[in-house]
Amino acid sequence: MTRKVIYHAQTTVDGRLARADGELWEHFPWGETEIGHVNRFFRETDTWVLGRVMHDAIVPFWTDVAAGKSDTDLDPASLEFGQIFGGLRIAVFSRTLADDPARTVLRGDPATELAALKEQEGSDIMLSCGPALLAQLTGVV
Repeated sequence: MTRKVIYHAQTTVDGRLARADGELWEHFPWGETEIGHVNRFFRETDTWVLGRVMHDAIVPFWTDVAAGKSDTDLDPASLEFGQIFGGLRIAVFSRTLADDPARTVLRGDPATELAALKEQEGSDIMLSCGPALLAQLTGVV
């Protein structure tokens, strides 16, 4: 059975993925209800595939949370997400990122790479990337 790909993005009310200065993400306190909603989706996955920019903005923070190294005061739902994150296989689309045992670097054609991941054994796949990369994946998602 082919794995399902779920696109996950956090946007502003006006549909933006980034701040005016171009920064994509910074941790901010959501309510536990909102984080709990995100956690329900991520619990059903075992792989999180990210574009390079999102990977670099998001993964270091949650890696620290999962390892218990975050100095940020987090609510229980965010700490639960850290635990969920710690169990995910992380994959990132990049032609230049160095290999690392903590992640799978997808260097080939994005649509081909994602299609191959879908055919592997496992749970659903969470996908987070910007609109340019997402456009390349529309036939696969």
